[in-house]
Amino acid sequence: MSRLKKEMGISEKLLASLNENKIFTVLDYLQEDSEKLSSACNTSFKVILEVKHNLITNLSALPIHGMSAYENLLSSSALIPSGIESLDALLQGGFLTGMVIELCGLSGDGKTQLCFTISAHVAAALKQSVHYIDTKGDFSAQRVLGIIKHKNIPEEECAAALERIQVTRISDIYELLRFLHHLKSCLGEDESIPPRVVIVDSVPPLYFPFMASDTNQGFGLLNNMMSMMKVMATEYHILFIVVNLASTFVEAEVCDNEAAEDNRDATTSDVRPMLGKYWLHAPNMRLLVSKLNSEAAQRLIRVTKSTYLQTGASCIVCVSEKGVV
Repeated sequence: MSRLKKEMGISEKLLASLNENKIFTVLDYLQEDSEKLSSACNTSFKVILEVKHNLITNLSALPIHGMSAYENLLSSSALIPSGIESLDALLQGGFLTGMVIELCGLSGDGKTQLCFTISAHVAAALKQSVHYIDTKGDFSAQRVLGIIKHKNIPEEECAAALERIQVTRISDIYELLRFLHHLKSCLGEDESIPPRVVIVDSVPPLYFPFMASDTNQGFGLLNNMMSMMKVMATEYHILFIVVNLASTFVEAEVCDNEAAEDNRDATTSDVRPMLGKYWLHAPNMRLLVSKLNSEAAQRLIRVTKSTYLQTGASCIVCVSEKGVV
């Protein structure tokens, strides 16, 4: 809570009296009984009430009607098509701005290829800027350029499309937080044009150093990162796409004693996103990417968490030279 200052319309004499009575913040002042403040600070009751009224008026959030908030959301939000026909059909037209989307899957299931394809489509077809945060050091400009060229775009426009994709290499979570702070400060400038899509590929390498720690520092940093992303996504109508690894958990089936010997090798597998229980509820939407079989290029994309799509809905895509199609 903000500390009391002269700039808030409080006289120096009253401010000094409040500090002597251990009233330092706006919350302390508002919670204290007005008659006690008047007596302790030797100030008229009218002045105490006027200061309270000014603080509430200037520092409180203004209430708005729910319908007004909904109309503002509709007018400011936009759909960002991925350029993948079956995926856009699953998403009812594309990704919705103002959200944090997670692409989750086992290693090698095509999450980065999906990010390359989305980046190429947004930059080339939609002519919007993309900020690609690379934490693994495997961003391939050549691969993205190849995807752009397969969209039958004139040669002179391919380079311009590639320039709309700005890549930042990040090595640890502290560097990512500094980057997000910098991005937020830049977005606050009037002349700044915000990127339409920000992709973080991927989060687990930044969190791994904290997994062996007994403290909750890693969770605190993840919470800070996600909070900043959601604030920027909401205020500036940006689409955040974060990549997460998944793990396969294998649990023995529960069986009775008589059938235990016959069923001792029976197992069930469950693919779950990494980063712990906190992260399960952090993104607005989670898409699980998985191989249909070990050799085919086809991938199954399934909705496992969403605020507006049916959970369990899925589509099939294919990884090719043209990207994910």
